Parts: sequence; C-alpha cells; structure tokens
Amino acid sequence: MGVGSFLNHARNELNAIIYNVDYQGRFLTSKMFWLWGAKFQREDILDHLNEWRIVDSANFTLPNPQTPLEYLGIPNLSLSRPPLLQNVFRANHHLISNRYSGFLQSNFEVSPELAVVAGARMSYWDFNNEFLVSPRASLTYAPENLQNWTFRLATGIYYQPPFYRELRNLQGELNSNIKSQRSIHVVLGSDYYLTLWNRPFKLTSEAYYKALSNLIPYEIDNVRIRYLAQNIGKGYATGLDFRLAGEVVKGAESWASLSIMSTKESIDGAPYIPRPTDQRVNFNLFFQDYLRNNDNFKAHLNLVFGTGLPYGSPDALRNLETLQQRENFRLPAYRRVDLGLSYHVKALKIGQLWLSAEIFNLFDFSNTISYLWISDFNNRQHAVENHLTSRRLNFRISVSF
Repeated sequence: MGVGSFLNHARNELNAIIYNVDYQGRFLTSKMFWLWGAKFQREDILDHLNEWRIVDSANFTLPNPQTPLEYLGIPNLSLSRPPLLQNVFRANHHLISNRYSGFLQSNFEVSPELAVVAGARMSYWDFNNEFLVSPRASLTYAPENLQNWTFRLATGIYYQPPFYRELRNLQGELNSNIKSQRSIHVVLGSDYYLTLWNRPFKLTSEAYYKALSNLIPYEIDNVRIRYLAQNIGKGYATGLDFRLAGEVVKGAESWASLSIMSTKESIDGAPYIPRPTDQRVNFNLFFQDYLRNNDNFKAHLNLVFGTGLPYGSPDALRNLETLQQRENFRLPAYRRVDLGLSYHVKALKIGQLWLSAEIFNLFDFSNTISYLWISDFNNRQHAVENHLTSRRLNFRISVSF
C-alpha cells in the first residue's frame, strides 16, 4: 500500500584543523620511575549542515495537508503548493577552542612480588570551562610460590572529553554546557603461563565493571553516529575477556579470544536499555601453520563470530519512548571465515618479503551492518538490510627491513 519513492538529501561539510604539541619526560631513581607530560591542542572547526527528507508515495508527497477547500471536498486544481520537507536541519558554525592537559605517573616496587603504578591526568577545555582530574592506580602481584601466575588489579576515574560532533544535537545546535562522559573502572586480571604441544603459551583473563555517568546518548544511522548532545544518561559495562596465545609452530603466533559483555544505559531516568555497543558474545580464532615439507609456505585461518548489536529506527532519539526498541531489536549474528596462504621469498638479502593470497569471507556469509528505513504512505517505517561485502579475493605484498 502506498509504495512510492523517497529522498534523503544532505549537503554537509565539516572541516577540522587541529594543532597540538606535547612534551613527555621521565626520571629514574633507585626505587621509583617517574613519567610526566603536558599537551596543548587548538581546534579550528567549520561546520555547514543542510539536510532534509521528502517522501513521495504514489504521487502523494508526505506530509500533504489539505487546503480549506479540499477539506470540504471541493478540489482546488488551480492551487500550486511546494512539497513539504521533513527533518529539515540547517546550521553554520565556526568553533575555535583550546585544550590543555597533563599527566604524572609513578612506577615503583613495594616488594619483589608487588609492583604499583599510580598517577593522575589533568585537563582543561576553554569551550565549556571544564577542569578535570582523573586519578588511577594498578597493582601487579607475582607470587613466588606460583611462578606461572601474575595477577593485576586496576581502578581509576576516566573521562572522555567530547569532540565537536558530540556537541551538536539532532537539530544542528551546539550545547556549550556539555560535560565529559565519566567512567569509574575496576578491572581484575591474571596471566597464566603454560605449555601446550611442547611450546609456551599465555592465557590472559580479565573481569571488569565500569560505572558510567554523564553519558551522551547516541544512535547509529547507517554509518553515521548521531548524538543527543546532552549529558542525560547513566549506565554500566561489565564483562569477561579471555585470550590464549602462543606459537603452535615456531615463528607463527596463533590465538583464540572470547569476550562476554553487557552494557546498558538509562536515558533521562527511563528504564535501562542496551547501549548500541552491547555485543554479548564475541569469539575470534586465528591459527597459523607451515606446510610440512616446505616452511617457505605459511597458511592462516581466521574465524570470527559475534552476536548481534541492538538497533532502532533513526528517528528514535527524537522520542525517548521509542528508544525502547533497542530492548528487542538486534542485528543478526556476525560470522566470517578467512583463509590465506603466504610465500616467503628468500632471495631478498636486506629484509623479509612475503607474497600472500587471501580469501575473505570464505563461505560468503551475508552479514548485516545496518538498516535503511523507508516510510510508506501511512508514514510507517520499514527496515531494509544493508549488507557487508561478500566473498573477496585479496593479494598482498609485505616487505620488512
């Protein structure tokens, strides 16, 4: 019903000229190692925004309000009306601002088994006059009676100062009262050194929790990130990371990694919903080996699997109630297998030369990256999948000196 056409118009231009200079120093004593640094950055940004959308369904442009005569059932054929545009955003901005930052860090050993890294980072931005201090510290414990184990504990306050795009809301207006997003981290990790197939391997494990505040909500519209430009969100991120790495054959490292994560946010006091980055499970396997009778040939296999990311319609941010779509809508799982073969050319005397042929997406999985949202005559939206590239053949030459 009401199948027709639509046009998303955008003539946007964003130019950013960024200058920065920084200095880092170090000082070593018999018991402590100090690091410090300072940085100045100047940003000159020119932004021109011109967007609108029009929907034309079976020769009826939406929205298409009736004239008084048409409302009474009397056609007004002589009346000529320009088409009405939707989501019209026009803006011009020129922003010049300066950022100042610095850090101080100390590394020292409490005992042969315990090492400490502690420090703080300071920053100031003259656009919103925000001054920040973020302390952090980490402990590394290597017990003598467990020589194959190393344990780590890290915590701190981390700030993410906004860049220009996070200042601009959906209507193209800049929020001069924007603040940095904040995260309080607690990370517990370990390294375990073991032997597999008579070769050394390392198993790295981490568990983390991050309390998030002053969040700037955003949505992903195809390949564009759109921000609300307001610090009206809070949330958390928690998960587990595992990575087993080593050389199954000498000179060719392989690894397997598994990540389990949950990250949610509450916007303006609403119930918690998944954040756009809430990928619950991610698995990666990379394996390398040489041909049995000719070590000039090396093969590799790369396998990736990730559960689907949450999504909603691109207009969801304009109505906080519709953001609940992310609670139920998710992209299909991401799957990919790559296969490659490399040949080592030993004729090169001054370095290493490798010739490689690879098949990306070997099984030609149709992975969804986003949706194109189309409105019909009744202004109902329909999602059409945008897919990543299919199977590809790639050739590569790698030279190292």
